Amino acid sequence: MTKLFEQQYRFINIMGPIAHLFNLLCSVEGLGSHNYLDNSLTAENDQPSRFPLLMPQVSPHTPELYLCTPVKVDYTTSYYIVGYEPNATMNTAHHMLVYGCGEPGSVKPVWNCGEMSQDYSADSASPCGGSNPFSELNFVLLSTRTIVYTRNMERGGRLVTTIGNDARVILQMPRGNLEAFSQHVLALEIMGELLDHLCYHEVFDMSAYKNYDYESRISKIYDVNITSKKETQLEEQKTYMAEQLKAQESRTSSQLSEQEARVSSKLETQDAKIAQFQPEVDDLKGRMEQLQLNRQAVLASNPKVKTPSFDGSVPFQVFKIQFEKTAAVNNWSAEDKVTAVFVALKGPEAEILQPIPEYERNSYEALIGALERQYGIEHRRQKPGHISRHCDLDPSGFNNMGDLNNKAGGDEQERILYAWARDAPKLKLPDGVGFKVGLDTPIKYIVLQVHYAHIDKFEDGSTDDSGVFIDYMTTSLNKLAGVLLLGTTGIIPPNSLEHMETACEISENKTIHPIAYRTHTHSLGKVVSGYRVRSDARGLHHWTLLGKRDPLTPQMFYPIENGDPIITGDFLAARCTMVSHRNRVTQIGATNEDEMCNFYLMYYVENDEPLNMKYCFSQGPPNYYWSKPDAGLNNIPNVEASTL
Repeated sequence: MTKLFEQQYRFINIMGPIAHLFNLLCSVEGLGSHNYLDNSLTAENDQPSRFPLLMPQVSPHTPELYLCTPVKVDYTTSYYIVGYEPNATMNTAHHMLVYGCGEPGSVKPVWNCGEMSQDYSADSASPCGGSNPFSELNFVLLSTRTIVYTRNMERGGRLVTTIGNDARVILQMPRGNLEAFSQHVLALEIMGELLDHLCYHEVFDMSAYKNYDYESRISKIYDVNITSKKETQLEEQKTYMAEQLKAQESRTSSQLSEQEARVSSKLETQDAKIAQFQPEVDDLKGRMEQLQLNRQAVLASNPKVKTPSFDGSVPFQVFKIQFEKTAAVNNWSAEDKVTAVFVALKGPEAEILQPIPEYERNSYEALIGALERQYGIEHRRQKPGHISRHCDLDPSGFNNMGDLNNKAGGDEQERILYAWARDAPKLKLPDGVGFKVGLDTPIKYIVLQVHYAHIDKFEDGSTDDSGVFIDYMTTSLNKLAGVLLLGTTGIIPPNSLEHMETACEISENKTIHPIAYRTHTHSLGKVVSGYRVRSDARGLHHWTLLGKRDPLTPQMFYPIENGDPIITGDFLAARCTMVSHRNRVTQIGATNEDEMCNFYLMYYVENDEPLNMKYCFSQGPPNYYWSKPDAGLNNIPNVEASTL
């Protein structure tokens, strides 16, 4: 421990058996606030003891704030956590996580620890880490090789890529989750090139979408006032068009006079010819009436070309072209096209329509969008700020996106021990199962993270002690628990149904026994499902359901659907079915305006150590789907995975 740490903080020793487990990290000034220490239980006859891991009466000052507080584990003894009882409500805490850490992310008793939160700054730190949790992310102007902007990023994070023409940067955090953010310095570079091309409309759209103060930022760099320049350009165009219109009126008047004279002459000639042939016309009309033809009328509704069918044997794009051509020849309305799509799908391919909400089944665009997502066609992402074709820029300077495999791995110094949201009840692990901390483990600290989405109830100065009561034992257990987090990054297009999917292979030579699962999304989640995927001798994948739930119900750990062991070579897969009625793109992020897609799997190993792999994250839509060839999955339960 550093001298600085020793000067600022000291440990409070808790008397009784709890003294062997935890020492609360606490500032000298805050000693009197921890009156809950007297409520600690003691262990008798191998019964669990209890420790209150609670926020020390904090008062959140900004919305969407993440706060962390640590306790130190006595690392000379082994302890086994066997249960958690939450001390929180969803009216106060959006969600809570409990981490096992090698060391806390800060030496402070409470710190801002939301890596994706808008309030993340140089005074922030991750839940786990060291005294210097940051590294620098530098943005370099290639023409001069000079650093034009520097941003702090969590230590251990990696730069994955940037997105061309979109100013987004994608980072991989130490726990494996991929995070995207829009960087102003890149946006200004893109908007500057758009200004050079006189693409003012695209600059305004991009500014509105990214919520940039475009006038002040761009004017400083390009020494122009966009509004003034656009108005001047419009006035010049109006003057030019007025002159052109006046000249055109003069030419048109002259041409009309000439054409009128010619038409009058032709009409006189035609009238003479009609009078000449009128007797013959009258004679033919009489004969037709006498024939009384009764041929069967051809109904306009009968198709001239048969509707093509789709059973997955041909590329979907080929079917789509055939279908559009057929619709044009048959003069189908939008309603006719919807009916024809339902008729065209054959066999298992028809099942993809079942997860589509009833109110979207009458939309041809919604049906085609669902099919394109399923069969690997990168659907069009309609979002404000999309650069139109005539103003496209060369993206080579901004885009180095490649095909990225799913990220699976973990940090031995950080583990998720518990997660809570939406008034979930207490959790008790099965008999004989526990999370080992302390001696012979990398876990020397336990850190509580609480996400305060709203702060209305704290505006009057009220404080909060949300957290969990941890039940633990000192009796040795041979079934050690672990948690594996599956999740995605990606985007959800406006007014769409989207599948956010991930899958990773178990490559470690261990057998894990699943015991519980937990789902988590924000408001757009409808169904979250998790599977064990195992291949047979023929290479056919068999999907075994681990858990499936509406993520807007209490987000507790629920008993596993199938407790069969998971072995080396098996895949773990998860899907979040999202439905958006927003008129904007929704990205993965920390706030309620963003989304998350998480499936937690709690498991145990017998006479072994938990997996080194702590997470399994994919890029998510539109870059990753189970159905894409590079995912290597087959026999996908499309309907089952998205319906309850």
